[in-house]
Amino acid sequence: MLYLVLVVAGGLAGLGVLTALDGAAILPNWQSLLFLAAMGALAESQAVAISKDRAITVAFAVTLCTLLLYGPVPAAWAVFVSVLAAVSDYGKGRREHLFNTPLHKTLFNASSYILATLAGGYAYAALGGTFLLGTPYAKDVSGLAALFEAIARNVPQLLAAIMAYILVNTASVALYLTFYTGRNTLRQWFGQFLWSIPSLFVIGMLGVLLTAMYHLFTWVAVVLFFGPLMLARYTFVLYRSLKKGYLDTIQALSASIEAKDVYTVGHSKRVEEYCDGMAAVLNLSAKRCETLRYAALLHDVGKIGIPEAILNKPGRLTPQEDEAIRRHPEIGAKMLGNIAFLSDAVRVLRAHHIRYDGSGYPPEAADDGRLLEAQIIGLADAYDAMTTDRPYRKALSSDEALAEVNAHAGTQFAPQVVAAFETYLRRRAAEAGPPKAAPAPAAAPADADAAAPADA
Repeated sequence: MLYLVLVVAGGLAGLGVLTALDGAAILPNWQSLLFLAAMGALAESQAVAISKDRAITVAFAVTLCTLLLYGPVPAAWAVFVSVLAAVSDYGKGRREHLFNTPLHKTLFNASSYILATLAGGYAYAALGGTFLLGTPYAKDVSGLAALFEAIARNVPQLLAAIMAYILVNTASVALYLTFYTGRNTLRQWFGQFLWSIPSLFVIGMLGVLLTAMYHLFTWVAVVLFFGPLMLARYTFVLYRSLKKGYLDTIQALSASIEAKDVYTVGHSKRVEEYCDGMAAVLNLSAKRCETLRYAALLHDVGKIGIPEAILNKPGRLTPQEDEAIRRHPEIGAKMLGNIAFLSDAVRVLRAHHIRYDGSGYPPEAADDGRLLEAQIIGLADAYDAMTTDRPYRKALSSDEALAEVNAHAGTQFAPQVVAAFETYLRRRAAEAGPPKAAPAPAAAPADADAAAPADA
């Protein structure tokens, strides 16, 4: 909570002080700034969620445009207004706005953007960057050729401004997540930072184009500029819907396995959760996490081709039955082999029974068994199997299963993956908190006749 207060105080107080010292361009250009703030709010309101904690928005293009036109302080004010006015949907099933979001959250978001905008703006000015309208630093730039020449001269300054913006914005969010979740600050920041660089640089280039259009053609160009942006957003939404359809299909396939194998209900989902946890510890890229998720959900899909009498046999399998079970990775790979977007996941699921020492099945997948994703699924699969009741044995406790995992580190399981799994389990236990105390047993009745003898 203290960190949140410091960011809000720093953002708002800094904006107030800098407005008094360096805000000469605000009042003469208030109408243009208000218009750009409205465009920023519109862009922020069209954010597209790409995961449970990330979204893409082109609002930074409008912020950079305002910055290049009027300087850091006017741009920071426009950002502040746009955050307050935005109505956003980040994939949570509801629209979030100023009146249904906790005030401290709104102010934190606004202050983070203010600090990032000021950092980018003053980095740009310190390196001699050219502002175009109404600031003490502005230079007279008129005509298309002169405008693009000025922009070309300022490319290094632009890159510095974008980097400063990304650094401050991601650092403030990463620290907030660290204090909120208790996870490592550097890991939080590094993940946010790396993810933001490509998207914000592309959006920054759009911001430069928007700046040129606004400077030459005023507000009409900005309105026209939003047409292609909204089309691009619509295309991306369709892409996300298609990917969701893929995932729904994968989950349906996973459920079809559990309909056959009554002893593994929920198994694939639990394996997916374990894999997600280890991937976070190992800081895998978003692409690798996606491949791992698909492979985890589908790792047993080949059991569709195994007779139910074998899958649900209430005793030990014969060698022939065991051989039939061992065919499921190959069956699954053949089933999904022609689906292009699952090609990486198919390699992983085919090799998830290859051990760290190279043994396991099928032997043809030994090379892919070296993949970290295959080793992650192999451990998650084994741990869940050990901690689940089976027809021929009772489940092991978590501690017993973890002891078995450690006993086979370096042979069946990759030591790196074992260490990541232990870290994940510790984190999960810490986030869950201490177990609730069991209710105290009721007091024994005072009436001696209330307690019958054991042989009554």
